[in-house]
Amino acid sequence: TSVMALVIAVPTLLVATAAAADECVRGNEILATTAVYFEVDSTVIKPETQTQLKEIAQRYASHPSVTACALGQADKTGNADYNQKLALRRAEAVAELMKANGLGKADWQIKSRGESFGDAAALKRLFNDDLAFDEDRRVEVMVMAN
Repeated sequence: TSVMALVIAVPTLLVATAAAADECVRGNEILATTAVYFEVDSTVIKPETQTQLKEIAQRYASHPSVTACALGQADKTGNADYNQKLALRRAEAVAELMKANGLGKADWQIKSRGESFGDAAALKRLFNDDLAFDEDRRVEVMVMAN
């Protein structure tokens, strides 16, 4: 059932990503988008993801006018206020890594949705699958040209 839960969860993630695009002040053109996933109660960016974020930051570092958005999210386990702050710390960690690797001059928007889009809880109940929460613990990143 793990595979089934992940397949069904994909449309949820796409809807959430579309919502994230609406929450960020948009530039004229979206240059790059990605999602960064986290372990439970963590702001540590995995090494393979660090590499991907550094590549994106370096690719657009010399772009004349860039806006970037990091939108953090947490799963619905635990206290809502704590999750709001955790999601913001995750977004800040992603933004800091990208700033340090070439996007320091970008106009950054760093936001938290907390657990407000934590849709995977229903999947966990339906499939009794902890993997369903994995997609809720994320930061969505958009790099845009102005």
